[in-house]
Amino acid sequence: MNVVDYKELESQVFAEKEHMSFESLLGYYRKGFIARSTNQNRLDNSASGGVVSELIHYLFENKQIDGVLALQPGGANPIDYNCFIAGSYDEWDGSQGSHYFPIPVMTALEQIMIGKFRNVAIIGIPCQITALRLAQKRMKKLERRIFCTIGGFCGGTTTFKLIDYLESRLDPTDIKQVASIRFRAGKWPGNIKVKLRDGRERWLDGIERDFQSYTTMLPACLYCADHFNELADISVGDPWLQDIIDRDDGGYSIAIGRTEHGLGLLSELINESRISVETITAERMVRSQRGPMDYKKRGLKPRIALKALFPAKIPRIEGARLIKTDILDYINAFVLLVLLRITRLRLYWKIVKKLPSNIVILINKPVYFLQKRHNLQKRIVKKLLTKLRIK
Repeated sequence: MNVVDYKELESQVFAEKEHMSFESLLGYYRKGFIARSTNQNRLDNSASGGVVSELIHYLFENKQIDGVLALQPGGANPIDYNCFIAGSYDEWDGSQGSHYFPIPVMTALEQIMIGKFRNVAIIGIPCQITALRLAQKRMKKLERRIFCTIGGFCGGTTTFKLIDYLESRLDPTDIKQVASIRFRAGKWPGNIKVKLRDGRERWLDGIERDFQSYTTMLPACLYCADHFNELADISVGDPWLQDIIDRDDGGYSIAIGRTEHGLGLLSELINESRISVETITAERMVRSQRGPMDYKKRGLKPRIALKALFPAKIPRIEGARLIKTDILDYINAFVLLVLLRITRLRLYWKIVKKLPSNIVILINKPVYFLQKRHNLQKRIVKKLLTKLRIK
């Protein structure tokens, strides 16, 4: 069986640990920022703070890269995507945003190995960046041609069942007209924008996506230990902190410069006034992701122990830093894995697609809350008080 040894990969990526900080749940890093693009157009068309869009634009403009991994809708079907190396910002434009279903982005590596590109920026989720790091160990040409890696935070990827479910929320006359689905559009943190073939648009509440995140999850994502994209040069994600959420001036990102190269690129954007930033501590970065941290760092060991309930082909994981578990974590894992067995049944989805959204959300809420154990009791009490309108 293949092995993913996180400590070995960290030694490969962070060979020079001078001037680096370390936090057990965050990994190695040099500096973290709350950041956003100063370009309103790029900010408006991004999932959060537009930092990735701004960086790609800057790197092309200054001829530091000649290509970037692009992911764009490629047909009339919402699951049809083109994955390729774009040779300009205009060619890449449209790849922004979050994609919540499996797309084999690493197929574009062939264009790097045998194509014209010599300095390529790779944007990916943790499993993709990890796979790239493993490939770079074996293929020095690939290592030379990757200019930088930009990694998004990731709580897990869903199967195409999420697309089917979202289409069931539309008017029956629109279902067969769906051309594309943008999972996070509009004001941050975004709702779901459905574009029909005749150009019309339909909008769905983002809650339809959020409360199906576990029932439609890819099996392999149950056994992933990386949320913060710990092996990227730059890690980027949403700052789920109340003081940031309460701001009404648009989206923000957490941007973490991990390697010297990654921090240098962020510093260039700051010096050129391409992004506005404020520093953020490791404690606040971790706190901003406590839900996913509980799911990935606390729930992983119990899910692996109970893997027979929902098997998946995964490599052996070594060197992952996890949160200490207790019996409740095993109960949580059992509940989730049993639910996922049920969701494999066609009958389940036939029923769910016919149920009103508020009923579907009510069914999924317990599992959603259980997987995010941090302050669970406090959150439950807060919800009850809100329902009872008690301040």
